[in-house]
Amino acid sequence: MQSHTNEMKEIVISTDKESEKVRHEKVVIMSRWKTSINKVSRKDEMLLRLREALKLLRLESKGVKAILGGVGSEIEEAKVVSKHKKFIGNLRHQSICVDSGTTQTTLGIMQ
Repeated sequence: MQSHTNEMKEIVISTDKESEKVRHEKVVIMSRWKTSINKVSRKDEMLLRLREALKLLRLESKGVKAILGGVGSEIEEAKVVSKHKKFIGNLRHQSICVDSGTTQTTLGIMQ
C-alpha cells in the first residue's frame, strides 16, 4: 500500500510540474500575442496617419497646380495685352509723310 501511495505522490508531483510548465508557456505565448497586437495596432495607426498625410499632399498638389494654371493663364493674358500695347504704341508713333504726291509711312515719334 505504501508503494501505491508513493507512486501516486510522484504522479501528482509530475503532473503539477507539467501543469506549471504549461501555465508558464501560456503566459509567454499571451505576452508575445499582446506584443504582436500592440505592434499591429501601432502599424495601423501609422498607416492611417500616412494615408491622411498623402491625402493632404494630394490636395496641396491640386492647389499648387490650380495656382500655377492660373498664373500660366495670367501670363498668357499679359503677353496678349503686351502685344496689343506694342501694336497700339506703334500706331501712335507712325507718321504719314506726303512726299511728291505719294504716301509714305515711317516709324517715328510724332510731336
